[in-house]
Amino acid sequence: MTDNRSKQVKLFGPRYDEQIAAAYGGGVGGYTRNMKCYINYLNLKNYDLTPLYATVRGQYACLRFTALILPLRFVIDAINILKCVVKSPVDGIHVLGCYNTAIYRELFLLLICKLNRKKIIYDVKGGYFISTYRNKGRIYKWCIRTLVKYCDLILTEGLDDCRMI
Repeated sequence: MTDNRSKQVKLFGPRYDEQIAAAYGGGVGGYTRNMKCYINYLNLKNYDLTPLYATVRGQYACLRFTALILPLRFVIDAINILKCVVKSPVDGIHVLGCYNTAIYRELFLLLICKLNRKKIIYDVKGGYFISTYRNKGRIYKWCIRTLVKYCDLILTEGLDDCRMI
């Protein structure tokens, strides 16, 4: 018997349905435009693409203790990831890769997906990925190599050569 249901894929990235004044570019930068475009205009046969929102820098700018914002964002995102991957009938996650300090959140997402046998697609936009990799330390490079090694599919745009990873 064949499974005729649409594959449920969550697109992990920033909110596109509201502006965040303190966020970079008012919350309407490239990642936000990509989220909106993928969700609203990408019609894939047999795939149902819905958002799984990630927090963004500046979203909690109202908090007084700025040192707690990054850990708070990680906890919020981790809870949302766990709810989505463990409790919902999702087949896979498509991640708009932010790398840099978001690399730990992306590794957590990879781990949860792998533990729950969900597919993960890592989507890298632009050449900043390479320069960031080259300029970071060993732990960061290990994180990137782990993501690249264990993701089910890597999509790239604007990358000429990824062999150094």
